[in-house]
Amino acid sequence: MKLKMFFLVSIATVLFTACQISSRQEGNASGDTTETSAGAVALGNSSGGEANNSAGAEPAGIESPAGVDREAVLLENTATKQFDGQRGEEVFRVALLGDSVLSGTVAFTITNSEGQLIYSDEFPAVMLAATYDESINTPAKQEALVKKRIEEFFEEKRFKEQAIEGDQPPYDSFFITKATYDNLKETSAPGFLYLIGKENTKHIAWSPLEEKVVMYFNCC
Repeated sequence: MKLKMFFLVSIATVLFTACQISSRQEGNASGDTTETSAGAVALGNSSGGEANNSAGAEPAGIESPAGVDREAVLLENTATKQFDGQRGEEVFRVALLGDSVLSGTVAFTITNSEGQLIYSDEFPAVMLAATYDESINTPAKQEALVKKRIEEFFEEKRFKEQAIEGDQPPYDSFFITKATYDNLKETSAPGFLYLIGKENTKHIAWSPLEEKVVMYFNCC
């Protein structure tokens, strides 16, 4: 009798375990289906996003840092200038993005009269706090300097009627070709200079030859 009862209990245990395994497999299969569907939706959204972005695609060579909150604008400054030699004027915009000044990102863009982005550059805001002035030695003073430089980003002296005057700045093959350099000089293309560090000033201009904004010099 005891042996018979043991045998029945063993059979029941095996059947119960088999049912549990079967249920888990079905549940996992269902979960896999849900995950795949979610993945497909995510891929679908990604494709849609790329399609949407293509209408206002950034020029070749322009990259934006990942994780920048573009809705969190702490400070911005704009200027309107004729820059690309076409009809209308370009909008120059610099914005300080992020949660705080020193941990934020500076985003500089130039948009033409048709609303197309023709230039973009982004860099850590703390780079604008770099200075030889040793008195700028506290976070508060560094923040003040970053804000000041954002406010002065489009000072009139930074806009050059001629990007290259005579042989200044000198030709450097590290930045552009000799043909582009000569073309900037011959067409008297205007230039713009902006600071991104202690001794780091970028010189940019619209190149009629290449039909895009080029950096023709970078120095102190």
